[in-house]
Amino acid sequence: MIRFIGMGILFCTGVYAGYVASAALKQQILLSESLLALVRNIENKIRYFNQPLPDIYRDFNDPLLTETGFMEALSGGWEAALGKIDVPEQVKGVMLDFSRRLGRGVGEEQEGNCRLCASSLEEHIRIMREEYPNRRKVYCSLGACAGLMAVILLL
Repeated sequence: MIRFIGMGILFCTGVYAGYVASAALKQQILLSESLLALVRNIENKIRYFNQPLPDIYRDFNDPLLTETGFMEALSGGWEAALGKIDVPEQVKGVMLDFSRRLGRGVGEEQEGNCRLCASSLEEHIRIMREEYPNRRKVYCSLGACAGLMAVILLL
């Protein structure tokens, strides 16, 4: 009897691991959307108010980026801040390219940099959203299969 309870626990653990992995994918999409909101905010603040970057960072409020420590780490640079969040490498690359050009040039150049970054982020988010349902199913199925395999090995 105890053996069957243990096998049930192993199977449930595998299923749970699959669901946790799929939740991490959803979190990556949400973080990428928060970064997109930050870039759009920077563009608007530069265009309409000509605010300095530290003030823009201080005034921006996104619960998800604040919760992960991104906004606090941003004072230490974009690389340090991007290290605080779990987003795909393509999104990190876009944001690092954006950060290297940010603060250099006149307002129009900065707005163009923001628009370029926003369009790249939108494309990556679109792709992640399209792939999410299939990848979620794969992760959940793999978790269930791993749990089932552990049960079979114990039989």
